Amino acid sequence: MREFNYITRDAQSKIEKRAEGYNISSEEKRKYTDKEVKDSVALNIKELVECTNASGYQQQIVEGIVEGLVGSHRHLQGEFMVALAKAMQEYGKVATDPRNQYGVEMAARMGNAL
Repeated sequence: MREFNYITRDAQSKIEKRAEGYNISSEEKRKYTDKEVKDSVALNIKELVECTNASGYQQQIVEGIVEGLVGSHRHLQGEFMVALAKAMQEYGKVATDPRNQYGVEMAARMGNAL
C-alpha cells in the first residue's frame, strides 16, 4: 500500500503528463487528479480490507494501523481521522445483507460522532 502523499503526487504527475500539449484548465486537471486519487485510495482500502481475510491477525492489523497513524505527520493524522469518520458516516448508509449488518451499523455509530 502506498502512502497518500505518494498517491497524490503520482496522480498529479500523471495528469500533468497527459495534459502536455493540450490547453487544459487547472480546474480540469484538478477534476482528473481528484478521480486518480479517489481510485488509488479505493484500491489501497481494498488491499487493507483483504488483510483481514486471514484468521488470527486482527491484533496485528490494529497495531499496524496505529503504528502507521502515529508515524504520520501530526496534522495529517487529524485530517485522516476526520476523513475516516466521514467515510464511516457514508458507509453507515449503504444497503447490505445480514452478514454485514453489524459492520454497517457500527460504522453509522462511529460516523455519528462527528
